[in-house]
Amino acid sequence: MTSGGSKMSDAVYETNLVGSELREFEEHTGVKVVHVFFLDGQQQWSVRKADLLRFVDLMHQGLIDYLLVGREVETQWENILASLLEPRS
Repeated sequence: MTSGGSKMSDAVYETNLVGSELREFEEHTGVKVVHVFFLDGQQQWSVRKADLLRFVDLMHQGLIDYLLVGREVETQWENILASLLEPRS
């Protein structure tokens, strides 16, 4: 088993890029896009903690709106999705 370093680094880079592009799109169009990121791979976190922290940094920078890690998908996604689908007045 590998530590998945290059895959995780690629995921961080792609998430940063997509988040930046979404925020730029929002600025130009005035349309809000919610960026939800699902993160799994618990076995990798013992050796890839720096990448996990980089995802948290992206969230704090506003490039990810929701960061769901591991089983949080099972406990939080339904409520987040329901709140996003509620009609806005």
